[in-house]
Amino acid sequence: MPFEDLFEQATVFDLLDELAKQPNQQAITDFRNPSYILMRRLHLLMMQLQEAEKKHGVTLGASYQSAIVRNLIWALEDCTNAGELREELPAIREALLLAWVIQTEVDYDVIEPLVADGKAHLQRQKDAGFRRWEANQEKHMQWRKWQAVEESENSKFRSLPSKQAKALFLKNKHAITDKQETIAKQLEPLAPSKRTLKK
Repeated sequence: MPFEDLFEQATVFDLLDELAKQPNQQAITDFRNPSYILMRRLHLLMMQLQEAEKKHGVTLGASYQSAIVRNLIWALEDCTNAGELREELPAIREALLLAWVIQTEVDYDVIEPLVADGKAHLQRQKDAGFRRWEANQEKHMQWRKWQAVEESENSKFRSLPSKQAKALFLKNKHAITDKQETIAKQLEPLAPSKRTLKK
């Protein structure tokens, strides 16, 4: 189970809070490492859920409970820096508490995998992800336009040493107050044919 007791639950939440507060965007636990106790427990819970689904004649991974735990694992694995963890932390805390309840149901063999709810939960996740993707695409295109202008007309911008430095330049120039540390990821090198804007 995610936690042995309330004390361990509070300790894990405190540790996640500390990780999310780190100023160094790379200073974070690699949740993709299965040797971490929390991740080991979540993967073990997924295996136990599959046994419960098999027992109840449910397609493996198709239940509401599996969707919750699977999305929790993915959410943790996707947090590669403190900024991403900070954004996802409220949802991660909620999912951890739900996983704790699910684990208790599994341990006492009182779980009934809810397939219809599972499909609805996955659809909500998919819809929310698509909306985020659309918003990110619009932001991405705007940043690429700004980048193209600077690459074409500003030698100082071209000489900046890193994507992070270029991101900071554009944030300052366009008064961007976005606290998410995703802008540098959007500053991939432009193809040579696109470096010069058409007049």
